[in-house]
Amino acid sequence: MTVNNTANKFTVVGCDTRGFVSGKRANRNYTTGCSSLCASEEDLVNGSCSGVGCCQTSIPKNVWRVQMSLGSFHQYKNYDNRRSTWVFNSCSYAFVVEETSFSFSPSNLSLLSDVTRLPMVLDWAIGNGTCEDAKKNLSSYACKSENSECLKPNNGDGYRCNCLKGYRGNPYLLDGCQDIDECQDPSLNDCEKDRCVNTVGNFQCVCPKGYQGEGKTGGRGCVRIRGESITWKLVAGLKLSAKHSWAQNESNTEEMESLLSVELNTFSSVDGHSNGIVYDSMRNDIILPMGGGR
Repeated sequence: MTVNNTANKFTVVGCDTRGFVSGKRANRNYTTGCSSLCASEEDLVNGSCSGVGCCQTSIPKNVWRVQMSLGSFHQYKNYDNRRSTWVFNSCSYAFVVEETSFSFSPSNLSLLSDVTRLPMVLDWAIGNGTCEDAKKNLSSYACKSENSECLKPNNGDGYRCNCLKGYRGNPYLLDGCQDIDECQDPSLNDCEKDRCVNTVGNFQCVCPKGYQGEGKTGGRGCVRIRGESITWKLVAGLKLSAKHSWAQNESNTEEMESLLSVELNTFSSVDGHSNGIVYDSMRNDIILPMGGGR
C-alpha cells in the first residue's frame, strides 16, 4: 500500500512555520517540505496555499511510509515589530491530505486545532506480481467477474481489478460487473433524443426508418433519405388481384350471369324493330376514360 502521489498534497499551515515530510520511497529514504510565513492576518488569501499562511508540496511516487515534522523561524513579531504573530497564530500544522478535500481559510490559523481527521488517498494492490503472473493461477486470481480486467497500479508492484468499459460494480465478485444502460443517462451517450439503443457493454445511436446518419448530437444527426417515403414504399413487380366470391365458381354460368347482370334498357317495337333487353355484366367490366367526351 502506497500514498497516492497525484491526489494528495503535503500541507503546512502557519505564519512562522517550516514543515517536512519524510519516509520510505520504494527501497530508499526521501524528504521534502515547504515553508509558510505571514506578517498579519490581512496578508492571508482565502483558498491560497502559496506560502502566505499556508504552503503545499507534492508527494513523490511509491511512498509507503510518511513521517512529518514542524519547525519555526522564530520570527515571533511581524515585520514592523508592532505585535507578535502569536496573537493570531499560536499553533502550526502539517498533514498529508487529499487535495480536493482541503481549501485554506484564514480561520484555519486558529480553528484547525478542532479538526481531528482529514482524508488521504492510498493506493493498494494485490500481491507483488504482474497481471500475467496472477492469471496463471485462476484459483487465486482476484478478478472474478467475466466483465473485468486486470490493471497494473500506478505505484508499486502487484495488480488491481476494474470493470470493463460499459460495466460497473465490483470486479472482485463473480457477477459483480453489470452492464450500464447508457441510454438512461444523457451524460453517458451522445445520441439525439430517443435515438439511443442500449447494447451489452455499449450503446448505439439509431436513425428511424426512412432516415440515415449517425443519430448523434453535434454531428449530422438523422437525415431523411431522398425520394424515400416514410409510410409508403412501392415495390415493382408485385400485383394483387382477386375475383368476387360469386365469380370463383364458374360451374353454373347462367346463374352467375343472372346474378351479376343489370337491366340497362328496353327497346320497344318501333318502325319495324323488335324489342329486346341489354345487360351489363360485372364479370368482365371495362371502364372507358371520360376525357374523350364519348
